[in-house]
Amino acid sequence: MKRLKWICVLVFFLFGHLCIAQNDLTDHSQIELHDLTVITDLDTAREQARQKDKPLLILFAGYACLADTDEPWLILIEDNVRKMILEHFILVALYVDDKRELPVEQQYEVDNYGQTITTIGRKNLKVQQDHFNSNAQPLYALVYHTMKLLTEPKLRTTSKEIEEFMVFLAKGLENYRR
Repeated sequence: MKRLKWICVLVFFLFGHLCIAQNDLTDHSQIELHDLTVITDLDTAREQARQKDKPLLILFAGYACLADTDEPWLILIEDNVRKMILEHFILVALYVDDKRELPVEQQYEVDNYGQTITTIGRKNLKVQQDHFNSNAQPLYALVYHTMKLLTEPKLRTTSKEIEEFMVFLAKGLENYRR
């Protein structure tokens, strides 16, 4: 794991990418990305969205530290995108490969499969599958705090697609305000 962290630091330093080693998150917490606060617990994010009357921007991602997996973060720190998120959205990142165990009281059996959800990552993946009919990452979704969709989710956006991503955010925000 120490080697992985050094590789992540090197990638971040050389390319300005964000790379988070899984052990850096010791609890349901948040990540600071430039001046963006990224919540990593859906329940916390939903409550903040409700209290602040803002929609959620959910990013389903993984901890894998490769240049192409840093791309989902690059679009979020582009000036116009970052400003729009700061002003209008609650940003939440749900890692589908988070190996941390859920507390026993939060573990549950998946209907019809006999499988028990025991990790945070499996819980996040189940949310993605149940609400967005997808298990591909990265996936961006704009929702009310109730998890009702504001617009169709967006897969694999690159930092070169800023205008398209801004349209995605604007459409979701417009639907939220209706």
